[in-house]
Parts: sequence; structure tokens; C-alpha cells
Amino acid sequence: PPVEVLLVLDTSFAMHAPPGLLDRAVDDWDEAAWDEFGLHLRQRSEPCLLEPLGFRALELVCRSLDGLAVQVRFASAPDSDVPEDVERHCPIEADPICRRWKRAMRRDADVWCHLADDVARLAGRGLQSVVVLSGSPGASGS
Repeated sequence: PPVEVLLVLDTSFAMHAPPGLLDRAVDDWDEAAWDEFGLHLRQRSEPCLLEPLGFRALELVCRSLDGLAVQVRFASAPDSDVPEDVERHCPIEADPICRRWKRAMRRDADVWCHLADDVARLAGRGLQSVVVLSGSPGASGS
């Protein structure tokens, strides 16, 4: 089936973490920090890059991609290529993707590691554009 747009979504810690924990290395967290992060993942009472910014950006992107065949890649680690991390959407709807993205936090997620392979794989299927939604600092995305 054709794929006109590849949409890559950052699933890194940086997308999910509340602002108070972003500047601290996970290795330096004490029990209180882990409790704060666990509570944040369950209640989502504090804003993070995923909510509301990531979801809003995704909604806008989905509106602009209406009528196109889209493949969504949930970013994973360089040594991981899980088939479930790639989904085809035609038509594209933001709500189911947001629900999946909210639950997708990958260790060592790298938004760029599969990009070249995905573009090469989709080139013969009508790929016209690539959209990357990322909040990760630096090139590695982890």
C-alpha cells in the first residue's frame, strides 16, 4: 500500500518527564524523584512536552495530512526494530495516535536511528514527506 508521509514521534524520557525532573540525570534520582515521576505518569497533573505541546502539534499535523496515507514511527532504540513501532494510518486520526504515544516511552529512544532505512524502504511506495515531532535535546534523542 502507498505511504505518502512518514511521521516520526519521539518516545524519549524528555517527552514524558515533568519540568522539575528534566535537568536531573536518572542515575542521580533518589526515591522521592522516582515517586514524583511515577505519580506524574499516572496523573499527568503537571505539563510535559508530550502534554499539551506534543499532542497539540500532532493534532495540527494530522489536520494537514488529512487524505494522505501516513506511516507513523514511534521512535525506538537503534538496535530495536519492533514491527509494532510502525503503524499505517489512512485516514489519519490524532486521538488513537495520542493514546498510543502517551503510553509509549522507550529506553534509549532515538528519533533519527531508523529514518534513513524507513525513507529507503518507503521511497518506492510514494513517499513525499517526513515529519518529525521531537522534544529531545541533542542529536541522539536519548
